[in-house]
Amino acid sequence: MNSFPSPQAVSVESIQQNATVLVVDDFRIMCQLIAEMLRPRGYRVLMASSGAEAKACARYNARIDLLLTDLEMPEMRGDELALWFRAARPETRILFMSSQNAVSAPEPVHFLPKPFRAEALVSKVREVLNHSSPPSAETVAA
Repeated sequence: MNSFPSPQAVSVESIQQNATVLVVDDFRIMCQLIAEMLRPRGYRVLMASSGAEAKACARYNARIDLLLTDLEMPEMRGDELALWFRAARPETRILFMSSQNAVSAPEPVHFLPKPFRAEALVSKVREVLNHSSPPSAETVAA
């Protein structure tokens, strides 16, 4: 007996596989490694190595479903970039990553500690994309 996924499960998976993820990290190699983990799973990955570059990328790409940003970056921290995204693109989900325990918030935020394995990254990306209302970027400690 064959079992087929429900139409709802298929639509969530297809949305995720068509999702555009903007990866922001001041270490370009980190962006490239994350892209190598996500692209084979069907995600479209854009990369930026600074907050300014991420903003420019957002201006030229009509759709960004997820902002995956490092918290600790020179010039513009990831939480500052997230605040800009909240104002400019409130529909974009936000996932923070850091090697520091830099997130302490009264409300839940989406956070992925570095270093991480591909399975942990993909699982967290799916979780955040499935979350109905993204946590506020203002809840991230400065």
